[in-house]
Amino acid sequence: MESYKHKATATLIVQVTRKNEWKPKSPVDTFAVPEDSPIGTIVGVVEFTDADLPFDNIKCSIAGGNDGIPPTFYMEPNTGQLKLLNLLDAETTDHYSLTIQAVDLNNDIEPDPLKQKTSFTTVTVNILFTTAVLILTSTYWSPDHWFVALMVIAGLLALGVLYGLAWILFKTHPKCGQFFPKCQKPDKTHLTNVIESGQNQQSNSSPVSKEPKSETNSTLSPDNSAKCRERHIYSTVRLDIQDGQTRAQIYKN
Repeated sequence: MESYKHKATATLIVQVTRKNEWKPKSPVDTFAVPEDSPIGTIVGVVEFTDADLPFDNIKCSIAGGNDGIPPTFYMEPNTGQLKLLNLLDAETTDHYSLTIQAVDLNNDIEPDPLKQKTSFTTVTVNILFTTAVLILTSTYWSPDHWFVALMVIAGLLALGVLYGLAWILFKTHPKCGQFFPKCQKPDKTHLTNVIESGQNQQSNSSPVSKEPKSETNSTLSPDNSAKCRERHIYSTVRLDIQDGQTRAQIYKN
């Protein structure tokens, strides 16, 4: 018995999809770091996902917002860790807005724009103030305090003026003079008498020679005024008679 074979033709459509069709995906991230953080501190990790392959072959880098010299931040390409590369100063800059670039290498060593996809995301880094705030406390005088101070100063000046007037008017008074520190000067009349006495001795002496003939020493009596009771002043008069001339020298003890 002869067998019959049947043949049929079917059309199959096979659609090939590019391996690296989609760009890496990442959520928008916000980080915060204390102002006093040392260099090398990990601020945060920027994560990207490869939507085409079951494994991630993504390299990350900072593409903008890191223009300091030296730069403030550094990113590990393979892990996406954002680290500090410089010290922070919240008084100068309290936040940074960084543009992060992610490239899906698709197992290519050399860049290939047809096979590699690149995406960008923005990361905000806020700087937290940790430096102690210096509080200045200033003391000031109210108008009432100024009035009291001016009255005290005026009173002291008035007392000084009154004391000066009293010293001028009563410095030689027998009873009141003791309250003033300045003493009277030696009596000039007594000093004149001593000098005249020395001259008389010269006239009654032998003829003048080149050597000194005599010396007359006289000590003035202490001043007995009321204001010099606590302190006495003695004056010594030395008379040198030589070559017919009399020299008087006064010594204050």
